[in-house]
Amino acid sequence: MKISIKIFLSIFIIIILIGFIAYITLSNYLNTITGNIISNLSINNSKSNNYNSINWTIFIFLSGLTLITSSLMISRSITKPLKKLQEQTKEIGISHLVKKIDFNSNDEIGDLA
Repeated sequence: MKISIKIFLSIFIIIILIGFIAYITLSNYLNTITGNIISNLSINNSKSNNYNSINWTIFIFLSGLTLITSSLMISRSITKPLKKLQEQTKEIGISHLVKKIDFNSNDEIGDLA
């Protein structure tokens, strides 16, 4: 996969997560406003607010964990081949001019190798 596609996918994932978080935030805010109006009529609103805050906390934690995990995976898929190519290029620079670079990749780094 080309590096430009990897970068595009990482940005796309981040935008989707930000949009999803914004949607949930707005939805939660509107539910709170609606809940406050209904709370004048209901006694059990405090339990509902507690459940909403717990659900919201869990959602934020899982979203952050997903974002961190996907960012790490994408950054490793870019930096790992670069480090390998850098090591092999240093060996060529030391005077191992006949060393073959063993690198299989279908992106720009593979073309460079």
